[in-house]
Amino acid sequence: MNFTRSVRPAILLCGVAGLALFVRTAQADSVVPATFNGLIVNNTTGQPGWGGFGDFSYNGADTTQVSSVGPYGAFVYDSDAASGGDLMNGSGAGYNSALNSESPFDQLTGHVFDIKADDFPILDRAGFGHNFNPDNYEIQVVYRPLPTNEAPVFNIQFDTHDGFVVEDRDGLPGFGEGKRSGEQHQWGFGYTDDQGNGMTIQEFYDANQKDSDGFVTISTPLSDGAGGVGPDWTFTGPTFLFNSGDQTFQGLNTIQGEGAIDFGTFEDLAPNGIGQVHIQSAFTDDESIVGRLHIEVKRITVVPINPDPTLVGRLDAMSGISRRFGTPFSTQTNPDGSGAIDNADSEFRVIRELDQLQRFDQNGFTNLIIQTDDDDETGGFGIWQEPGYQVFDGNEATVEIRAKLVPLNPNAQEAGDRAASFGVVLNDMDGDDSAGVGGEEYRYEVQTADLSEDAFTTLQIPLADFTSQQAFEFVNPGDGLLDDFNLYYMGIVTNPDAGLVGVEIEYIEIRLPSPALPGDFNGDGTVDAADYTVWRDGLGSEFTASDYEVWRDNYGASQGGVASAAPEPACVWLLAAAAGPLAARRRRARPCC
Repeated sequence: MNFTRSVRPAILLCGVAGLALFVRTAQADSVVPATFNGLIVNNTTGQPGWGGFGDFSYNGADTTQVSSVGPYGAFVYDSDAASGGDLMNGSGAGYNSALNSESPFDQLTGHVFDIKADDFPILDRAGFGHNFNPDNYEIQVVYRPLPTNEAPVFNIQFDTHDGFVVEDRDGLPGFGEGKRSGEQHQWGFGYTDDQGNGMTIQEFYDANQKDSDGFVTISTPLSDGAGGVGPDWTFTGPTFLFNSGDQTFQGLNTIQGEGAIDFGTFEDLAPNGIGQVHIQSAFTDDESIVGRLHIEVKRITVVPINPDPTLVGRLDAMSGISRRFGTPFSTQTNPDGSGAIDNADSEFRVIRELDQLQRFDQNGFTNLIIQTDDDDETGGFGIWQEPGYQVFDGNEATVEIRAKLVPLNPNAQEAGDRAASFGVVLNDMDGDDSAGVGGEEYRYEVQTADLSEDAFTTLQIPLADFTSQQAFEFVNPGDGLLDDFNLYYMGIVTNPDAGLVGVEIEYIEIRLPSPALPGDFNGDGTVDAADYTVWRDGLGSEFTASDYEVWRDNYGASQGGVASAAPEPACVWLLAAAAGPLAARRRRARPCC
């Protein structure tokens, strides 16, 4: 466990001759795949009837207290036994991104009906969490202990999918032959063992720099394994992602995965991915470690170790998709539109026939395929992101969409013509509602006439072209400005009474301009002889002699990370020699006062 504050570099450094090169990282490496924050916990006062984003608590954990930084700025976690919890057995709170997905079971009764191997490729395609390479990410927790905190540790857990397993379960009335495979991974934060290694969460807080609100950031790479400080804080075990706490259902219908931290893989007909993130007080019989965990938490976030500075958001087939609205993306209605499913046969008939959100088949990932079920209602889905992780200038941002049209769903409940457009929405958190400032939703209508069924089209839309309105999660509107964009949601929304949507999306990205390349004075993305000419002509006005050294040290670098041939030493010497008298003449020519 590395108890160090993470610093996000502005650029990636190339290890050749000290050249600073920007390299575009792999797909999704700058997306925040999992987060749990005050907006998720406390968001119950926005749109009337809105009940939050899938947050939960267990064993008496109390997260209802309002944080000192406002209702959405952070949350208070209290494991005090007085709130109903048992300190020896631990308590926790978290966020489930798999809720409201088309789960092939009833979460209240725990019954699974008629699951066959042929159904596996189409079940739950929207609810498997975020799939990514854990080697490239770390967990960050931004917290501060409260005066009444007694706990030396807290744990962070991820519940993950590990696919489907076929087992013959004849003789078990009412149950099918498929089991879900999953597991829970736990990282321990803070602990001092018998040899004095590590720190308690209070000791770490006291020893490290605080932000303006008095919080510190503690982090550990996911590749450290499912452990913490000391062997007592290593844990990989069965998941509770699928059963809402029903132990009977847990035993009959789920099995533990193989124990690997493999969020970036695809196995047993389904993707692995983080479906649930939560914080937990110590679950142990060691009384020396047990104590009241009473802390404020700004965010628990999985973030890239080496982020792409130009990428601030991405939605694709590997994203942890959540439904923001029900129809026309919900299959929890009978085909005749009569309401909730009342038997398993009709439920699975609807799932098999409609399958509105597709992102994989039995062979692996596909692109994200969107099919609306009807056009009577507003529909939407997307991903939640941590607004405090990075702030960017929306005036400089471009939204890039790569998509194509697909044939409309022939089994749609409300058949109709193709919709003329669908919306792309990005939400900006400008405040925590405590000072009269909340958030805004920015929306752009993508015209389906601009897309083709024959090939993918790439659209690039400046974020400044999006229209804005008050975000429905907040009581108050935002500040109306793009220059401090705190992205907390990005997704798709369909319009009522507009027609059906059938579209295949490779990705939706929010991109910023590439950072300036040192020595690239003409801005063409390459440091070469042309930049020397620009420097020479601007010496004494726009540039100084030290700028020549920047050009010399970075000669050959390019924005794409492919360096051109560096000049021969003799060439550099001649350029320097030529620059010397010129620089001297320019200096003498400048007025002294």
